This record gives sequence, structure tokens and C-alpha cells, in this order.
Amino acid sequence: MLIRSSKLGTLPPVERVRSRPWIAVAVAVGALLVLGWLTWAIYVAADRGAREGLGVLIAWPALVAAVLLICLPFVLVYLLVRRQGDSDAAAAPPVPRGEPEA
Repeated sequence: MLIRSSKLGTLPPVERVRSRPWIAVAVAVGALLVLGWLTWAIYVAADRGAREGLGVLIAWPALVAAVLLICLPFVLVYLLVRRQGDSDAAAAPPVPRGEPEA
């Protein structure tokens, strides 16, 4: 008995990546950043010792977390203003075309 289906053998994440190729770009860039960070930590540990290598492993994620914490309020304000603007636009009555406003 043969089962014929267009969804057979496809995974939902694969379909999501096919529909939005920027997801694949973001994953590739993230993987390259993590790989570069680990490679640099290994280089520093081999060149200057384990303490400095451990410092690289700890310092860079701490810096990224600090930048994210600094940027978070700005992103939240942007999302709040955008949501408020969308609700204001939906509440306003439509202006008919061709007729000037009074």
C-alpha cells in the first residue's frame, strides 16, 4: 500500500525556513558568531593562559547581556507606540476619496 501525500517527509521547521529565508540567514550568522567566539577563546587560552581564556568566555556574553538590557526599554517603547498607533488608525473613521475634509 503506497501513501501519497505532499506533506510526507517535510518538517514544520523546514517549511518555516523555506517561507522565510531570513531565518536561515539569522541562524547562519548566529552560528558563525558563536563559532568565532569559541575559537577566539581557545586562541586566547592557548596564548595567554586559562584565566584569560575563561575571561573571554565570560566577558563577551556579559557584554551582550548588558547591551540587551540597555536596548530593551527602547524596544519596548517602540512596540508600545507602534501598537498604540495601530489601534488609533483602526479607530479613526475612513475618509472618502475625492471629497475634501472640512
